[in-house]
Amino acid sequence: MYVLKVTFNATLPQIAPRRFVRATLPNHRKMISEEQLERLMRESVSDSRKEPDFLRALLDARLYALAPFSDDHPRLRLWMFRRPDGVHFIPYFTNEAQAWESAAGQLQVLPMRGRMLLEISRGATVIINPNHESCTLYPEEIDGLLAGSIAVVNEEIPQEEFKVLALRPENPPQWLLDALRTMYR
Repeated sequence: MYVLKVTFNATLPQIAPRRFVRATLPNHRKMISEEQLERLMRESVSDSRKEPDFLRALLDARLYALAPFSDDHPRLRLWMFRRPDGVHFIPYFTNEAQAWESAAGQLQVLPMRGRMLLEISRGATVIINPNHESCTLYPEEIDGLLAGSIAVVNEEIPQEEFKVLALRPENPPQWLLDALRTMYR
């Protein structure tokens, strides 16, 4: 697996990193439990109408990120991985045990509020629970979520036959063209 270390302009939280020791996160506000967050995630996968509930909960939930053990860099550095399709992503976990499993003794696990992790990783693709039932958040979705807007997927089942007409847009965004080229190579 290809691993890329990414540096963000953020300072480390007041957590002393220790090898194989679980760090604690101050609880200034009541956070949703791991079990509740994972239940919301499962429900949002099976019913897209529940996605907004999961995404809102994600902002105030405790998530876990992976970082190097020995890092004297003044900025927070998180691990970024590359999927087989070439997309780089930052893994975050809703469950501490999953995070330690992925760290495999080579990385430390940092607990942080979801909003903070998404703020410091703006511009990156994030995958929540990459080794299990996962959720991918792209940079545009993260920006919208942090700004308070959540895209809602409306599912409509047509009651009668209809024709679909697809036209090429006059000025398609470059990021969309690049993504489609990568997907269909």
